[in-house]
Amino acid sequence: MNPGWLHRNRTLLPFFIALTALIVLNGASWWAYRIASSELRDNFRRNVTSLSEFLARQVEIAYQEDLEKNLLFLENSPESAAGIEELVPDFENWLTSLPKTFLKDLAPKEMANPLFHDLYLLGSKGGVLQTWSGELALDATSEISAGMWNIHPLFSGDRQAIIGSLTSSDTVVTDEELAASGFFLTCYSPIVFNNRCRGLVGVRANILFADRLAKMRRGLILAAAIGSILIALLTAMFYAVLGRLDRMQARMEQRERLAQLGQMVSIVAHEIRNPLGIIEQTSDLIRRKYSKDEPDPLLGYISEEVDRLNRLVNRFLDFARPSSDQAAEARGERSCDLAREIEEIHGLLLPQADSKSIEFAIEVEEGLSQVRNIDREGMKQILLNLILNAFDATPPGGSVRVVARSETGGVILRVIDEGDGMTPEQLKKATDPFYTTKEKGSGLGLALVAKMVEEAGATLEIGSSPGEGSCFTISFDN
Repeated sequence: MNPGWLHRNRTLLPFFIALTALIVLNGASWWAYRIASSELRDNFRRNVTSLSEFLARQVEIAYQEDLEKNLLFLENSPESAAGIEELVPDFENWLTSLPKTFLKDLAPKEMANPLFHDLYLLGSKGGVLQTWSGELALDATSEISAGMWNIHPLFSGDRQAIIGSLTSSDTVVTDEELAASGFFLTCYSPIVFNNRCRGLVGVRANILFADRLAKMRRGLILAAAIGSILIALLTAMFYAVLGRLDRMQARMEQRERLAQLGQMVSIVAHEIRNPLGIIEQTSDLIRRKYSKDEPDPLLGYISEEVDRLNRLVNRFLDFARPSSDQAAEARGERSCDLAREIEEIHGLLLPQADSKSIEFAIEVEEGLSQVRNIDREGMKQILLNLILNAFDATPPGGSVRVVARSETGGVILRVIDEGDGMTPEQLKKATDPFYTTKEKGSGLGLALVAKMVEEAGATLEIGSSPGEGSCFTISFDN
């Protein structure tokens, strides 16, 4: 995988890891359950089938033995030939004449195990000839004729399996069914004599493990749900930590740039202020020497531009100067009255707003609490930068509003303008140093605001859309 792609899309990494974990863990658990369940059911069906076919063969052997014993008796007693039909009965008649304890005596000792629940002996038309049951007690004579088939009503659920086994002479196993006492299935094996199906032996078995499998399945589903919730929580935490690390990395990179910028600005400011001082002194000497009677306005331009350059250099120094630990501790002990600062700034800038035909209004909540971690000068600088930027962005006839109100846990300050707004690209770079869309801007106003807001422990949010103006929101904690 390309490291560059991974770095650009690292915010997707927690979701990818979570999805992979869910698929692997839940998929492996479900696969193991399905394999174990299928293996258990197959083995169980084979065991029941083997027992059913074994009992069918035992019935066939019992008839064969009776037949051979009767034939031997006929050979030794020819005078009894008149009762040959009684001594050599038809196979189906023989099945009907079996003693009521035949199935019980025929069944192996394993039938005492609760795994095997019922035994059935059915005739060639599906009628019940004999039963040996843990619960079911049928009267073999209480059958209802239904055409060529004579299937007892209590076996109506197995009707297709019984008919299928009688007609095909193959062993048939029914589907699992849920009864009041658990899960069951029944296996029907044909009793064959002279290549003809003469009846069936049915074994109804209690699937003891089916209930445990159902509980296991519910447990797996519950575990998967809990695991999914835990993975989702861990993903959210990981995503939050990753976002915090990104922000910390961005701040560290910005501080490194500011430290380098501070060194450069200090050197440049020193080199600029020396010639500016000489220019200002020379201008003052020229004014006093050649403009004794009437001041020359051109010389005034020199002083004004020198002052403007000095202010610009000071702004560079204010932005690039790193905050010391003592200064940060001092800010933590300071506070200011935001309402008073807004009212003072409003009175100071209202003439400028009138000159630009801009409506300038303030909305300050009564009893607004003081803002901590910032002094009056810092708050005034934030307000001036935001409001003056709003004046520059707002066309004549528009409005600029300053709103301050309390919220749970802090104070909210908003500066809202009706300017042209910013594009998403401009919004991303709004607080970057030296980024500006103004012809004569330095690109330090919003960068300085963002720095001061961060140092005060507050947060700055900028909402803007092209043609809809901008809203600068600062949230101060109390």
